[in-house]
Amino acid sequence: MPQIIEIFTHLLFEENVLIVAEDVENLLPVMFAIKSFLYPLRLGVFVPHLHDDGNEGYSNNLSSVTAPFVYFFGIDTRSQSMAQEFIEEDDRVGPLVVELRERKRQRNPVNHEQKISASNIK
Repeated sequence: MPQIIEIFTHLLFEENVLIVAEDVENLLPVMFAIKSFLYPLRLGVFVPHLHDDGNEGYSNNLSSVTAPFVYFFGIDTRSQSMAQEFIEEDDRVGPLVVELRERKRQRNPVNHEQKISASNIK
């Protein structure tokens, strides 16, 4: 959980945060959940999914990661390398970049033969 504290700290101090996820289906709920935890505080610019629009250079949407205003952006991993290039070209302090990793949960096998009943409880 230290990453969530780091994200909130950056947002509360009005520093830029960039969340990266492999899948947009995972990215959007995380972005909106973090935003909802900050309510009633307002963020600078909130874009839950900033995508590569295919334009060259700074006319690309991803060039917004070098913007001089406070932002909280989400991008997918396919756009990460281009966003990172823009960040490295900029001479200001870059955003906090957090990569979401998908956790695979192991399900405990259920033994249907062993049923819990009042007679089994001691």
